[in-house]
Amino acid sequence: MSGAERIAILGSTLTSLALIRAARGLKLPTALIDTTRGIAWSSHLPHKYLVPTDDRSILHGLIELAAKAPTALIADSDHWLRFIARNREVLAQHFVDILHPSNECFEICLNKTNFLTWCARHGLAAPRLYQPDAAPASAANFPLMIRPSETRHNIADDIPKAVVVNTVGELEHWLERYRSNGAQPDICESLLSPTVRAYSVGAARNRAGELLTMVAQKIRTPPSSCSGGTYVELSPQPAVEALARSALQQLDYYGIAEVEIMFEPRTGQASLIEVNARPWVQYGLAERVGFRLLSFIVEGKSTSECAPALANRVTGAWLNFSDDLLVCFSKHKGLLREGQLSLGEYLRTAWKANAYAMWDARDPVPFLKSTARFLSRTLGLDGRSPP
Repeated sequence: MSGAERIAILGSTLTSLALIRAARGLKLPTALIDTTRGIAWSSHLPHKYLVPTDDRSILHGLIELAAKAPTALIADSDHWLRFIARNREVLAQHFVDILHPSNECFEICLNKTNFLTWCARHGLAAPRLYQPDAAPASAANFPLMIRPSETRHNIADDIPKAVVVNTVGELEHWLERYRSNGAQPDICESLLSPTVRAYSVGAARNRAGELLTMVAQKIRTPPSSCSGGTYVELSPQPAVEALARSALQQLDYYGIAEVEIMFEPRTGQASLIEVNARPWVQYGLAERVGFRLLSFIVEGKSTSECAPALANRVTGAWLNFSDDLLVCFSKHKGLLREGQLSLGEYLRTAWKANAYAMWDARDPVPFLKSTARFLSRTLGLDGRSPP
């Protein structure tokens, strides 16, 4: 048990919003710290602290905050994890707990190339890794996937989250794009196929090595889009869960995590893609269906107290309504327009959702502000072309 009387959250993304609402359920006050005002800034629940962008100023503010009450620290994104890694020694002196794994674990999880190398060393199923200076030239090795080695959500450039290449020419084109943007590429085999499924394993591991895990399938967007999930369903898959648990145990992980895994149902093969060493954007689904990951870590509760009873059939689905509308109905690459989804299937899944990125009846302002921005963009009132 951490002994925390408050939780300080670095960042103000959708993930932070889910954490704020989960902490409310634990009756723990929250403090939100960021250099910009993200969507979570609209919530009336946390105390909010806007800080300058330099480490020294941020540390000064955090130390003052931690002096007021026993406080645990958690981050919502890789950008803030790197801040914690740089300043862990100082932060550990002032916070009763840092709800993340060690810096050694960060070095593995925050770099995709390091992670795939680590998987190969430990005999864990994962895509084959290629070095950029020795990329394959044989057609037999394609398709390949190229990703930034380190997540670049806080960097404005034209490097996508991931891209699949099928020829040497495409590979050389993207390597040049990476060089011109100062990005380090991670090149690995592509596991994409018409039948492959993308899974998200939400997990929490305490200092005693006990694990709490839940498995969800990313229904939208499809794996081939190489983008984030807008509609996610709870979907038990033993092979996926076993692989995620094995990875977290071998990492000697501490804290909340999301393990991303590809599963090929034709062969039963599960493959690790990455471990996000923090809560993730669909974290609200875990809380909604009874997997109380934050309580498991902060309050030191047992796995039986923080998971649904085995006798109960638990179902749940998470929806980011406005982003999912764009994925399904966009006039450019919408799933309905391209024939990948029927209107009936869309309505069925939307009706099934019981966890939401924005909506909360006790904290409605983030949803209202997000909806207003979505409508303004859709109607072209913001000066941009409608999606």
